[in-house]
Amino acid sequence: GPTIMPNRKGKNAQRKQAAPAPRKTSCASPRARVARMPAPRRTTLIGANQSVQRVNRPTGGRLETGTDLIARFAVPDSTAPGALLLDIAITPNIGPRLKTLASAWQRLRYHRMRFQVNATGSSLVGGSFVAAFIPDPADKPPLNNADSWVMAHTGATSSSWWVSVNVDGPPPPQIMYTNFEQTEPRLSSPGRFVLACINPPSSDTTININWDWRVTFSQPSLEQLGTEEIYTLNVDARLPISDNSASLPFIKYLCKSPEFGALHTTSDAALVADDCLRPTDFTPVLPDGTIVGLPDPLTLNSDTGASGAPENAIVTGMGVVEKEISGKKYKGICFFYSTNGVDWTELVETKPFSIRPTDCPIFPVGSIFEELELSSSLNSQSAATSRRSRRSLTSAPVLQQLPSGRVISLLNSRRY
Repeated sequence: GPTIMPNRKGKNAQRKQAAPAPRKTSCASPRARVARMPAPRRTTLIGANQSVQRVNRPTGGRLETGTDLIARFAVPDSTAPGALLLDIAITPNIGPRLKTLASAWQRLRYHRMRFQVNATGSSLVGGSFVAAFIPDPADKPPLNNADSWVMAHTGATSSSWWVSVNVDGPPPPQIMYTNFEQTEPRLSSPGRFVLACINPPSSDTTININWDWRVTFSQPSLEQLGTEEIYTLNVDARLPISDNSASLPFIKYLCKSPEFGALHTTSDAALVADDCLRPTDFTPVLPDGTIVGLPDPLTLNSDTGASGAPENAIVTGMGVVEKEISGKKYKGICFFYSTNGVDWTELVETKPFSIRPTDCPIFPVGSIFEELELSSSLNSQSAATSRRSRRSLTSAPVLQQLPSGRVISLLNSRRY
């Protein structure tokens, strides 16, 4: 019979036969065109503002590291035990390199703060010191018995005058401002670095302080670094102090002679021109009508006499006044106070109290003062008239540290 051949088609062929045919769809003719409206043509009006608004969006931040020399000063063997030798509010402006970098930014975050105390004394020098980082910039150490105050803080380190040490400061968690503000130091300063004498060195020595930092800058900006009027004191000066005697007159003129650095028993008339601090004792010469600021508001205590009730006055600046001695007029230096930051009044016997100073610090030779900018004339009959144009008051400068945070003088050191 007939031979039946087997179906040799594969499974794929069988699936194709079982699959339904594709459905055909009708499409429009390729020649068909859809009518489109032309886009309106942009026209420029003559005289119209054609400027384009551009927004400056610079980079977000920058990490920097470095080391700056922030202090160097001499420590004589006559230093009193417990004396405060160094007190610096930490700001970007105390480091030369960090200050330059910070002028281009508004904010910064501290990642590392290490203070290298380089003691340069011989191994034969006796005595010791203590250094610490204070996390709160508003805490100010005492001038006397400061060693126990410094040692009480966490991380305080003591050492001999010939052994160098490192003091690490804990970085604050918050982001700081680069521009230092004295009224709100916690917003722009992570703390203070202090150093006090435990036992004075057996011979004169020197101390250098390096600051090793690692920071991240953010919020780009540009700050113009101004040039302040700076005056350097060429001699030691202070107010004559009294023994709280009610009959002892108040001498308002700062003196430079050694005999007036102790308890005085003379009157104002006994002063001679050479005893008084003069404008020529500053470099450059302190001009008329100029007020230079004190490191901190200075409280002068007094004794009213019979009642024994204490009084005090707070002074924040000193300036040039005229004094007549033996028919000749001389220019001296007196304290001034201000209640509004604008009008400055000379401190005399009846303004604001009958003051008999009992604790007036000595301003050592080499101290640097910054000029206060005034918006009104000095409120004193004996004040020398300024030849400069009046300017507005901005901030109160300091001896050890300017309002901008820059360190320019450290106790008995020279400007560096």
